[in-house]
Amino acid sequence: MSKSSGLGEQAHKHGAEIGLSSQLDAVENSDVNIKAELLNLVQGQVEVTSIRGEVW
Repeated sequence: MSKSSGLGEQAHKHGAEIGLSSQLDAVENSDVNIKAELLNLVQGQVEVTSIRGEVW
């Protein structure tokens, strides 16, 4: 996580990683990146979302 990431972005990133890992048994490592302005994030809107994972 970069220092420029806001607290809200970090919280959503962590929550998304936990949610994905609980749903996908075969994923060993996952990485979720979210880019959003705070006001948009509060309204449930994000500008960019990327998801990467490794399967074992």
